[in-house]
Amino acid sequence: MTEKPKLKKKPQPVNQPSESHSSMDNDSRKPYKLISFPKDTSGNILLPHREKPAGLDQYKPKYFTGSISLRLNVKTATAVASGLTVLKSDLLENPQGVPLVKPSVERNGRLIIPGSSLKGTVRSIYEAITRSCICKVTNNFRIDNRRISIKLPSADHEECKPEKRDIQTRQAKVCPACQIFGAMNWQGIVRFADAQCDQEGFEVEFAPSLYKPNLEREGYYSNFSSKVVGGRKFFYNFIGSVDQGEKGIDTQRAVVGYTFSTHLNFMNLTKEQLGALFISLGKNSSFNFALKVGAGKPIGMGSMTVDILDIELWSQDKNNLLNSTRNIRDRYLSYSLPESNSLTGDALNQFMDQAMQAAKNTQLVQQQQLQEIAEVLKYPTERTAPEGMY
Repeated sequence: MTEKPKLKKKPQPVNQPSESHSSMDNDSRKPYKLISFPKDTSGNILLPHREKPAGLDQYKPKYFTGSISLRLNVKTATAVASGLTVLKSDLLENPQGVPLVKPSVERNGRLIIPGSSLKGTVRSIYEAITRSCICKVTNNFRIDNRRISIKLPSADHEECKPEKRDIQTRQAKVCPACQIFGAMNWQGIVRFADAQCDQEGFEVEFAPSLYKPNLEREGYYSNFSSKVVGGRKFFYNFIGSVDQGEKGIDTQRAVVGYTFSTHLNFMNLTKEQLGALFISLGKNSSFNFALKVGAGKPIGMGSMTVDILDIELWSQDKNNLLNSTRNIRDRYLSYSLPESNSLTGDALNQFMDQAMQAAKNTQLVQQQQLQEIAEVLKYPTERTAPEGMY
């Protein structure tokens, strides 16, 4: 006879906040905040800054090519679900409680964060702090069989979709994020490898059910009657994650203290683009923050800090060449690579600081949006994840 599963402690419901736009961003009960779009000094929303991308057809002068080694540190329970639901006995020798579990992505017995998941996390931050297009806004949302048509601040904010003929004639222009992460018909020049957990094993813990977005909430829009989107939605980092609730399912996850190792490759990035990428990884000393990766963001899951271990740099511009930076041609003029072609320690920190400062000086990174997102993703933090209704 199967043992009757025991329900977790039922959380006390929190009173629903008012739906007014003015109270939305300051409501501490909400696990998220909208990051505003960049504006000029008159308060008008700036249009995406589109330029011709460097591309992948050749190594371009005055650009950097190379790779970055990363270590991801788990600060709150993290899980990237495989999309399956399996019997708990498939994972555990002595399963207890509810017999079902949502497994995470694994490879060779170790948890994995797919490169696509990590890339999407970093891209969303890069989009928010630069004058980039607004992706994946559609008029096909439905609530109770009614279609909700969500509008952009302007037609110029539409997702970059360069025409093939413009790409072939090298006339295509895309926004800052699409230049390096890619767009429709355009391959990105940054590639994230899968991150593998450095520790064997995992834990299985309860994750309460989440709530779907309320698309009729005034706070989502700058103009509620016209349904004009009001910003980019980001979830706060919290001290820990919620593991109790009335409804939900057990999940396989990496726990606090686990680390993941990975790397990203890049080609034809400017120094300021590298700087914006470093900032998006949370490496600006004035705005330290953690990424939010995987499932359960509203309940505090997925907080991870990033360590940059070393950077391999190649360039064709002699003005770009540092002590440990070689000309890209040298890589292909010898059968063996140089013994050391990586920046580490003080040289690494110096280059990162220079690159991040260049991103700010050229206004590739918007200071106001950086401050807003650093407030939301701040880590360490004193915020606690909401239980019950949010």
